Amino acid sequence: MAFSIGGVEIEGRAALAPLAGVTDLPFRVVCREHGCGLTCSEMVSAAALALGGRKAIARARGLMASDRPGAPYAIQLFGSRPEHFAAAAPVAAEAGASLIDINMGCPVRKVVSSGSGAALLLDPARAAAIVAAVVRAVRVPVTVKLRSGFTRGKISAPEVARLCVEAGARGVAVHGRARDEGYSVPADWSVIAAVVQAVPGVPVLGNGDVRSLADAEAMLERTGCAAVLIGRGAMGHPGIFGEIARGAEDADVLAGRAAALARHAELVRAEYGEDPRVAAAFRKHLVAYTRAVAGAAELRRRLMELRTLEAQTEAGLRVLERAREGSDPGPAALAREEGEG
Repeated sequence: MAFSIGGVEIEGRAALAPLAGVTDLPFRVVCREHGCGLTCSEMVSAAALALGGRKAIARARGLMASDRPGAPYAIQLFGSRPEHFAAAAPVAAEAGASLIDINMGCPVRKVVSSGSGAALLLDPARAAAIVAAVVRAVRVPVTVKLRSGFTRGKISAPEVARLCVEAGARGVAVHGRARDEGYSVPADWSVIAAVVQAVPGVPVLGNGDVRSLADAEAMLERTGCAAVLIGRGAMGHPGIFGEIARGAEDADVLAGRAAALARHAELVRAEYGEDPRVAAAFRKHLVAYTRAVAGAAELRRRLMELRTLEAQTEAGLRVLERAREGSDPGPAALAREEGEG
C-alpha cells in the first residue's frame, strides 16, 4: 500500500515523525532500512538559514542531510516570520527535501516563547501566511504538523489545518494532544478524525500513541487518516515500519531490536566518531532498545559508567541476548562490560 502527498508517492502507511535530538541521520537511516517510506529531519531553524552566521548555517545544513537521496524525505522548518521561511525553504529543497514541513506543534517553552511551534496555533492568520510564503518560494509540496490545540479543551487543529490547506499546504500531520498536555495524557485520536473531515481530499497523517502494528491499524481505521506518523514508538523498535508495511509482527522482536541496535551504533560511530558526548547522546536510544526486558533496569542504573559507544552497545546486546535466552543477566554479568569507567 502507498499514499501520496502533492504527487510524492510514499510506500507503506507509516512515516517517521520529526523529533529533536532523535531523528538525526543515523536514526533515519535505520528507520529507512526497516521499511520507513518517509523520513523527516529534526526541526531546523528558518531564521538560522535566513539570517544566521556561518556556524549557525553550517549546523542547520548538517541537520538536513538526506538519509537516502531520491527517496521521500521531509525537512521540517520552525520559526515565526514568513520572510524567514521564504528564504530558508529553497535551501531545504536544495538539500534534498522532497517535502517542506512547517512545525506548528512543538511545545517546548523556548520555541513557543519566540512565537514559533505551537504558538502558531494561536495565530492562524500568521500560520497561513507562513504556508503561503513557503509555497511561493519552492516547487516541492508543503506540509504542516500541528498539535490538537494550544491548551487542553480548546481544539483548534481542524480550523488551522483548513486555513493552511487554503494557503497551499498539500498535507497535514496532527498530534492528538494539546501543547500544554505534553505527553502526560493519552492522545485524542478523535481530533485526527476531525482534521480529516476538515480538509477532504488532503492526506492527513495521524500522530500519537502508535507503538505497535495493532495501534497503527486501529488509528487508520478509527480516524480515516492516510498514514500514521511515528516518533517515540520507533525508538528502540524501528522494525515497526516493516511490520506495518507487511501487516504482520516480527517473529522475533528481540532479535530485531538487537540487529537494529548494532546497526544504529555502527552508523552513529561512522557519523560522529567515538566521543563521550556521542555516548551520552546515545543513552536514550540504548534505553529504548532494551526497554521492558530482563536486565534493562540494571543497565539503566549503570549507564553513566558506560562512557563509550562500544561499551554501551555491548551491554545492550548482552541484555537482549540473555532476554532471548530467557535468563536474567544480573548485575554481575553487566559488571563485566569492557570499556567502562
